Amino acid sequence: MRYSKLLFPLQVLLDVIILEIIWHAALSYFNYQLLTKSLLVSLLAWTVSLYLIRNYRLKRYSRTPKILHDITRLGIIYLGINVMLQSFVLGANYSHSFYLFFHGLFLGFVMLIRIVEIVMIKRYRSLGHNYRNVLILGNTPDTKNLERNLFKGNDLGYHLKGVLNNTDYQFDKFVQVLKDKKIDVVFISAKQFSSDEFNKIVDYADNNLIKIRVVPNFSGLFASNLKLDYVGYQPVLVYREIALDDWMNAQVKRGFDIIFSLFVIVFVLSWLMPLMALLIKLESKGPVIFKQKRSGINNKEFDCFKFRSMTVNKNANSLQASKGDARITKIGAFIRKTSIDELPQFINVLLGDMSVVGPRPHMVKHTEEFSNVVDRYMLRHFVKPGITGLAQTMGYRGETKTKQDIKGRITLDRFYIENWNFFLDIKIIYDTLVNGVRGEEKAY
Repeated sequence: MRYSKLLFPLQVLLDVIILEIIWHAALSYFNYQLLTKSLLVSLLAWTVSLYLIRNYRLKRYSRTPKILHDITRLGIIYLGINVMLQSFVLGANYSHSFYLFFHGLFLGFVMLIRIVEIVMIKRYRSLGHNYRNVLILGNTPDTKNLERNLFKGNDLGYHLKGVLNNTDYQFDKFVQVLKDKKIDVVFISAKQFSSDEFNKIVDYADNNLIKIRVVPNFSGLFASNLKLDYVGYQPVLVYREIALDDWMNAQVKRGFDIIFSLFVIVFVLSWLMPLMALLIKLESKGPVIFKQKRSGINNKEFDCFKFRSMTVNKNANSLQASKGDARITKIGAFIRKTSIDELPQFINVLLGDMSVVGPRPHMVKHTEEFSNVVDRYMLRHFVKPGITGLAQTMGYRGETKTKQDIKGRITLDRFYIENWNFFLDIKIIYDTLVNGVRGEEKAY
């Protein structure tokens, strides 16, 4: 398997099993009653602690000392939260000795298991599995050191496919290497390329879903979206950190999507869909649900569902709706104004093609057009598209008439991708509801 998405969930599951066993053993050792609710509270405390400590996940270039340091921090936070919840929520009166025994034993086992996991993962990667293809741009002591780290033991899961020195670098040659070698990650020396050339490289990488890692000259390039990380002991800068690449963030968002979409489907669409079917059919011939190919995460196409708001026409998949569009039916004008036409997309959310909040999905034809005229347009496909998004709540809804319209939308989409958190999603949903009640000028 080249990219393992199961590693972290299995890691968490194993920790939960260990927690349950040690919790029961500790209660038995101290002659306390075995209560299911006390175990559930302890598991809740562990879950909250995991969410608060974002460095828990084993990264490709994680160093063992730092991992154990982060687990220790996690253990301290878990101790505090668990004691608080057991005491104030359950009113449990466990002794200090019990808590120290349980948490010390649990933490020790977690560290031991983590070391075993590191050894097994490194062994697996050294056999050529779970890898990423890498290209290095530049020729400095830092890139040479990076190259040595990448080759050292080959247990980081990186396959170095080439090094392009700045002296023989040509953009066309760079692009060809990316295509021929199927490059996933580019490490670039910060000080050996002009800002214009650097931006050109980043633009191409963003538009082709290739990750950028900057090998820094610490007196050189810095920006608000750069993050320091390490490959072995060589510092590198992560050019763009995708918040939803974090497994815990992704699970929180997906859990919310499932709950929210089920609520809408059960309590709204269950009665609204038959009503809409009747009204749409009475006015015009054609299907009730309009399916349109749109661009999703990693630029994969999916069928986006909407209540049909237009007469059946041959331009439905290529021409945006405009003000006074003759194709829009009377009932269609109403449901577009109130955004009722978008409600079937909660089925897309439940299926996993979309999220409640995210960059709005564009028609495949428009994705191809916009990606050719707007730099870094494709980075919006690092995450799932949404029913609503930050750009839509800030006035960039509906038809994109000018290049500036799409640039403004992409700027806000990029901010959302880099700065996602659960409360930002809640705010966007709230703003969407408020705008829906007030009415929006571009809702046509």
